[in-house]
Amino acid sequence: MSNKTLRGDTKVFIAYPEAFVNKNTPTVAELNAAAMVFDASCAVNDDYKMNRTDSDTDNTQAVCDVASVETPTFDKYEVALNIFTDADQTAAGVYNRARDLLKNKNIEYIVGKRIGVAQASAFAINDIVSLYHVKTDNPKDVDAAGSPLQMAASFKPQGWVLTEYKVVA
Repeated sequence: MSNKTLRGDTKVFIAYPEAFVNKNTPTVAELNAAAMVFDASCAVNDDYKMNRTDSDTDNTQAVCDVASVETPTFDKYEVALNIFTDADQTAAGVYNRARDLLKNKNIEYIVGKRIGVAQASAFAINDIVSLYHVKTDNPKDVDAAGSPLQMAASFKPQGWVLTEYKVVA
């Protein structure tokens, strides 16, 4: 029998770039370093975006091409998180921590996700993670009718992404 992966099996995290000695091969110890990697899962609305998007392409044709061509040129990705707002702006909770990390413009982070393991579980060997190098952009207030107040954290891609990486050490 197959089992669906549910939202509770997703971890969304925010890391300082210096958290990883080599960002192409993050280790279990680096991912579990609480001072450098923050589990923001419970502060993030489930409408988040963190994925590759369609590549930029070049459609220049050579004389010998007999049909349309598209040559991939650049990988593209998007990251956007809506962070819940704490009623107590001074509380030492997950909402305010996420807000404090993401409220200022032009701060570099590696934002990531792990899917398929219970959110609260520590990182382990064989976990599959995706990492996105970003800079924060202007945050926006989200106050839609019938929804809790949120801060929309948007990001500018910084040219590096690692998706579906299997942690090996």
